[in-house]
Amino acid sequence: MFKDYAQLRSDHKKSSPNNKKVNAYYLTEKGLSISPIVYDLKTWSDNYLRDYDADMTSFDQPSVSQLPREEAILEIQEHYVASVLLDVY
Repeated sequence: MFKDYAQLRSDHKKSSPNNKKVNAYYLTEKGLSISPIVYDLKTWSDNYLRDYDADMTSFDQPSVSQLPREEAILEIQEHYVASVLLDVY
C-alpha cells in the first residue's frame, strides 16, 4: 500500500526554499494510523451535528462517500501519501 513510505517517514518536515521561516509538516505512520478515528468522527458529526449547524463544512467527496468505510479510509490514506510524495515546494 505505501510503497515509498520510508521516504515519507523520513521527510515528515520540509522547508521552503523560498522562505526559511516556513515549514510544512506531514503525518508520520502513527499520525496516518488515526485516519479511521478521524473518518468516524466526520461521519458522526455529519449524522448528529448537521441538524444544529446546517452551514457546517463537509468533506464529502462523491468518490469517497459512496465507498464502504474501510475502502473509503484506504482511499483517503493512499491519496494523502500520494499527495505528500508529489509535494514540491
